[in-house]
Amino acid sequence: MPSVKELQEQRNQKYEEMKRLADNQANWTADDHGNWERLNAEFDGLSKQRDELLERERNSEAVQKRLQEIESINRSALNSGRVGVDENRRREESPERVAQREAAAPGLALQAWMRAGKHKNLSEEHRDACRRTGIDPFNPEIELGDPRIAYSGPSWASRGRNLIREYRVGLDVATGGAGKETIPQGFVNALERVTLAYANVRNVCRVLNTPTGAALPWPLIDDTSNKGALLTEATSFSTSVDPTTSAVTFGAYKMSSKPVFASSELLRDTAMLEEEIPSLLGERLGRIEADYSTTGSGSSQPKGIVTCAGTGVTSASATAFTPDELIDLIHQVDPSNRGGPSFGLMFHDTCLKYIRKFKDGDGNYLWQPGITMGQPDAIYGVPYYINQSMEPLVNNVPVTAKKHVLCGDFSKFVVRMVRNDRFYRLDELFRQTDQTAFICFREFDSNTIKASALKVLLQA
Repeated sequence: MPSVKELQEQRNQKYEEMKRLADNQANWTADDHGNWERLNAEFDGLSKQRDELLERERNSEAVQKRLQEIESINRSALNSGRVGVDENRRREESPERVAQREAAAPGLALQAWMRAGKHKNLSEEHRDACRRTGIDPFNPEIELGDPRIAYSGPSWASRGRNLIREYRVGLDVATGGAGKETIPQGFVNALERVTLAYANVRNVCRVLNTPTGAALPWPLIDDTSNKGALLTEATSFSTSVDPTTSAVTFGAYKMSSKPVFASSELLRDTAMLEEEIPSLLGERLGRIEADYSTTGSGSSQPKGIVTCAGTGVTSASATAFTPDELIDLIHQVDPSNRGGPSFGLMFHDTCLKYIRKFKDGDGNYLWQPGITMGQPDAIYGVPYYINQSMEPLVNNVPVTAKKHVLCGDFSKFVVRMVRNDRFYRLDELFRQTDQTAFICFREFDSNTIKASALKVLLQA
């Protein structure tokens, strides 16, 4: 496997190839168009590999640091004569075994919960995992943990289908495409998931977690229209000039993952679903949250970040926008909200493909990859984020009256989460068809606390 440095070097080489090809864009042939598409895909693939490897290395460093801490504690205790355990116990309490049990606990606890629902015996390993994670395997409801940890980051989701077999709707043994293929046959005991990128606005905005869904006012104060005054000697300072106060109130809108019905035969014959169903339902909620936190109207639903933003620039053309208009958009955001760590651009991946071909008056590309490790890719030095819930371009052409590009301080957009995702196993409700239903719920709201910090480029 290549190292992070090697992947970064390969990524930089692809970028140089893209520059050379784009320099001759006026003379492109059909093959050149194909090469451009290939280079874009290869560049994105290398970026993904690099980011995943960086994340694994960071996790590995954290694990090793924890192991060293545990080993230091054990060594100190042994040296002081306070530990008198036999060889087997010492082996079980070694840093390696402790770390292994901690890493395996969430998966084993979830497996125990699924097994208990089918009235199967639990091993001591399962019970230990439940104690470590605080999961009651006999409770029909569990919480899936902190939503920022469970469903963040560039995310991936599965596409599923609801199919009918006789009078039963859902996953069963006999119907192809409705669960039959998950039953291990021969030595193939793996489940391949179809993936589709979706945006998670929570990756870049401010997140507020609350234990209840009660209305939550966020107080605001605006004194930007007021200035001090020049006084002559012995002159009164006159009357009070008060700042303007207001509040944005966050509610709690409940989202459902939609249920998955699984026949008892399928749950009996395949173990893979026991681990996959909670993840699938959580990702369904991730997709619906992404849509509402991006373009929600705010009327009986969360208000999306694009909906909150004011129009910064309207393009001169109905079917194109220019590098100059991007510059104008960036500068429509007040300097007090520009340039900080949460300031950036946001758009659909088709828009990035369009922008990658832009040059300034000196022939330099606006889009610049992060050459230095850890440095984000940027446009005019402004980092950008891909949001697949924003309006896509159609055949590489902007669409009239659509908001394709968002710019602003994303810390001024807040997603309010209520508790954690609630995952239910419904054992009795569908017993007449010998099925078990699984469903997940999430409560959240979203809105801006400073609309002026967010601007969009509106297509004419």
